[in-house]
Amino acid sequence: MTSNQSYFSKLSFSNSLPPVTLVDGSQIKVHGISQIHPLPHLPLHSVLFVPGCLFNLIPISKLTSTLDFSVLFVNNSVFIQDRRTGQAIGPGHEFGGLYRLSSPIACVSTSADLAHQRLGHPSLEKLRLLVPSLSTVKNIQCESCQLGKHVR
Repeated sequence: MTSNQSYFSKLSFSNSLPPVTLVDGSQIKVHGISQIHPLPHLPLHSVLFVPGCLFNLIPISKLTSTLDFSVLFVNNSVFIQDRRTGQAIGPGHEFGGLYRLSSPIACVSTSADLAHQRLGHPSLEKLRLLVPSLSTVKNIQCESCQLGKHVR
């Protein structure tokens, strides 16, 4: 769950989602749910949008069961690895009772159109090579590219 709405490319708002119960027993309202990609090789489904949440929280059960990652806790450190590819997602360290991932989460969920614009308007084929998570995109509607192909 996260309070950062910019992590979501398409957020589904709902008033029917149950509230989240915090450690102190208080409850906080969930405003929406969607998918995010904090890292290109780390898709997270059913992420809750909770504006009052102070941290971005990932349940360990989601990493181990849904994504087939292995999680190893040693002393005050955590190591997360994709079991299928062997790729390390990132180490983390314990801080205030929570484990913080050391990897900076700079790549958030981005629409194909926005990625196309940010990367200099590449063709769809090149965009799929640059951003593997967009491999299912069928086409890109870019007004600038269409205007650039017109002649007088």
